[in-house]
Amino acid sequence: MCTSPAGFFNPKGERICKTKKQNQSNSQQHKKSIWTPVVHFAAHTFVGSLLFVIVGAPAVGLSMLVHALEAAHLDGFTLEVLAFLEHAILLADAGLFLTYLVVTAIKSVKEMWK
Repeated sequence: MCTSPAGFFNPKGERICKTKKQNQSNSQQHKKSIWTPVVHFAAHTFVGSLLFVIVGAPAVGLSMLVHALEAAHLDGFTLEVLAFLEHAILLADAGLFLTYLVVTAIKSVKEMWK
């Protein structure tokens, strides 16, 4: 039974009707808890932190390698290049992690206001 006398029509001209019960079940499906965005943000932050550690691990490894090579009295230019790479990896990783957190926080706030 249609809720309006005219009903609704699809592009083919067929009549489409939703009952009140169908409309209520659809509206209940769209209701989310206030904690849903918070849980999403926490999960994304946890996964992002794991990725930060995984990507940052080579920078730590390079740092240890630079210190070991310094003790072995290796050429200064080689040490400078390795130290530069260490810093570049760490800065890029930290910058991308912060960007990821900001974007995730913005999406969570938008999800709260829906």
